[in-house]
Amino acid sequence: MKVVFLEDVQGVANGGEIKEVKNGFARNFLIPKKLAVPANRNSMQRVQKLAKEAEEKRIKVIANFKALTNELDGMQISIESRAGANGKLFGSVTDTIIAQKLSELTEKDIHRRMIQTKDAIRETGIYDIILNLYPELTATIKLLVHATGTEPIWEEDSEPQDSEPQDSEKAS
Repeated sequence: MKVVFLEDVQGVANGGEIKEVKNGFARNFLIPKKLAVPANRNSMQRVQKLAKEAEEKRIKVIANFKALTNELDGMQISIESRAGANGKLFGSVTDTIIAQKLSELTEKDIHRRMIQTKDAIRETGIYDIILNLYPELTATIKLLVHATGTEPIWEEDSEPQDSEPQDSEKAS
């Protein structure tokens, strides 16, 4: 089915484009959510106007994400979690928990899918976390995971870990 996209659909098409998509995708997803309309004579005449509107909206969205990227890049956050005496957490710190903390601090909606960690964090320590806010817009934050009841201590001389802790026993 040929459709005219009203808005950008990530990974599919930009607003104002005419594309051939599967019938079910168009009928069950794109058209009900008003992301696209069937390509008929009326919608084909509006293509240039739709493309211009979509481009303006895209520019605004990119500007907002650039501002958010500048705000978040280099930010240091700490998350308190229950942990044993050896630094192992009872549970883990997941992308969802990090996204909620960032949303609280910035008062902007940060989705868990924007946060890139290899695995859930299961030990206390300092981690470098990469945020993919928009295609080609990334920010890196430092995350301190500390035990409940202890003060968060940012050790300047310690090397931050990637999102997966490295055991010194395994390295030797």
